[in-house]
Amino acid sequence: MRKRTIAVVVSSLLLASAAAWAAVVTQDGGFESGVPNSFWDESSSNFGTVLCTVGSCGTGSGTGPRNGTWWAWFGGTTVAEVGRAYQTMVIPSGTATLTFWLEARVASNNPNDFLAVSIDNSELFRLRGDETAPYANYAQVTIDVSAFADGNSHTLKFDSTKVAGGSMNFFVDDVELNVDETITCADQGYTGTKLTWCKNICEMGYEGATLDMWIHRWVNRYRDLPACARNDGEEEPMPE
Repeated sequence: MRKRTIAVVVSSLLLASAAAWAAVVTQDGGFESGVPNSFWDESSSNFGTVLCTVGSCGTGSGTGPRNGTWWAWFGGTTVAEVGRAYQTMVIPSGTATLTFWLEARVASNNPNDFLAVSIDNSELFRLRGDETAPYANYAQVTIDVSAFADGNSHTLKFDSTKVAGGSMNFFVDDVELNVDETITCADQGYTGTKLTWCKNICEMGYEGATLDMWIHRWVNRYRDLPACARNDGEEEPMPE
């Protein structure tokens, strides 16, 4: 009788990263849902909203949106102004990075004017009105926020205060909080022998002949690969 076999080729690179899934946990980071916005709680003391289109706000001698139609404009007046936009999300365990694009082409040179970014009221970034030169055009800001990647709910907030006098424009667009989420064999629901063998394949750091041995043991018994050794979304291979 002909035996059924599965051809298995699993690179050490794949296995080294197999237990991590990338996820974007922010929603509507480009503000394209407009106003009212289902994902961002936001306000402006003078304009009612910090979310703009060129048609509704103009560009204030700046670029306007970096992408799409909408962006967040903080400041935008010579009188005192307070604006904010915040969103609450679950940040899974893993390595988390916050990125956003910022432009401040029109600057007041007043250190009391600022845009601040925080998570759970812990300030992560602040740009003052007298230090805007690097942001004369849109530039990306990247912040490691792994300290908040614990599987719980957190609030990301952009807030700005502008004092009376002078013009100050902070433009924000394309906000993303990305998490390389760590998924363990136990998270996949494996128990007993499956849990032990999955750990040997994906979590113990084995390479070469030792790794091959555990892969072939798994395949010979279970006729597939453990979830951590499959590409995200890949179907389980069927026997030939």
